[in-house]
Amino acid sequence: MKRGVFLSLCVGLVFALAGCPGPGVDRYPLEIPGVGDTTGYPLHAAGFERGKIVSYVPGNADVSVGYNMLTPEAQIASTIYLIAGAARTGTPEDHFSQSKTVIERHHAGAELLAEDTVVLSKGGRKFVAQRVAYRYEDGFMGRRQPLYSVLMVWPNGDDLIKLRSTTRFAQRHLSESNNLNLLEAVDWMAPPY
Repeated sequence: MKRGVFLSLCVGLVFALAGCPGPGVDRYPLEIPGVGDTTGYPLHAAGFERGKIVSYVPGNADVSVGYNMLTPEAQIASTIYLIAGAARTGTPEDHFSQSKTVIERHHAGAELLAEDTVVLSKGGRKFVAQRVAYRYEDGFMGRRQPLYSVLMVWPNGDDLIKLRSTTRFAQRHLSESNNLNLLEAVDWMAPPY
């Protein structure tokens, strides 16, 4: 009996030391709390309301800022990702391709509607973003329905910016212009904190 208790304590100690993070150890993704209204990422921008700011790696080198538009005319969930050069691997084209693969795997039966490039302007500079749009069914606004989803990826120096947006398929015509207005209203050239 004593040997069994001793072995149980040893196994428990091994898991406690090696398998379970102790107090103060962060698990990612991790919400960045306490970021108030800022000039670069205001709480309200272009009809959207800012949601969570999330870090995906230590040091905040890979973060996202969620923005939602919830009006009678349009319900759009958009997220802007800022990936520092040190946190990414591969080219912007590689990241775009990998992001498309994730969407297609996660949403079986996703129908590719368009794939092209979009020219964005910020701070007197031009940026060429790769863009893809899909139609698929999934849960949104509390019910399963046809959705319109857009992914855009573009480089900003060594960094990478990504926009991921979803809306009801019937409201897809509002998605493009509202997302461009959002990208104009926030400073995606700088981190949100």
